[in-house]
Amino acid sequence: SNVLEHIRHTIDTLPDTDYDIFITGDFNLPQIDWESLQIGSGGTSESNLSAQCLLNFMSTHLLSQTVSVPTRGQNILDLVLCNNDRLIADVKAESTELSDHDMVNVLLSFTPGTMEESQATYLDEMNFRSLDFSQADFDQLNEMFAKVTWKKLRDSGTFEEFPAKLNQAILDVCLNNVPRKRPPTGKPKLYNSLRRKKSKLKS
Repeated sequence: SNVLEHIRHTIDTLPDTDYDIFITGDFNLPQIDWESLQIGSGGTSESNLSAQCLLNFMSTHLLSQTVSVPTRGQNILDLVLCNNDRLIADVKAESTELSDHDMVNVLLSFTPGTMEESQATYLDEMNFRSLDFSQADFDQLNEMFAKVTWKKLRDSGTFEEFPAKLNQAILDVCLNNVPRKRPPTGKPKLYNSLRRKKSKLKS
């Protein structure tokens, strides 16, 4: 929490037009489910408090966690946080002899100094990250969700299987009704400035 407080102080000193943030490192918080942003069981009270502090910090500063694959065993321990996911084209984790953690490689959507566009491979994936919810018709989404027989879905498998089935059912509706993201084209400074001002007003 002391480290996050130091970073928070640094962020508060940044001008509104320079608010692109990348934070990376081994956070060692395996209890965080990065799909649901919930804290699971198994951690110590101190570790769970650190996990909650991180989630609160991310919410306050509009940060997204972009590593979606395990980086040590079955856990996502090494994180890449960014307040503008349009600047990140792809994130991969590869094994290395230098550590018992996988090496996380981040492909930016621009080349510093020239802002050349990179290929955003995640746009070809069939997941929530590839969808542009800012352009979604939520009235239409609500209508589609209302047509799903949730009780039948609940009764279609075991209690342990239900979360995955529920997630897939929601994803299927979204894939059919939410526009896909466009490839990133550069660094939207004005967009970030407005995001920061909106965050300050909420706090």
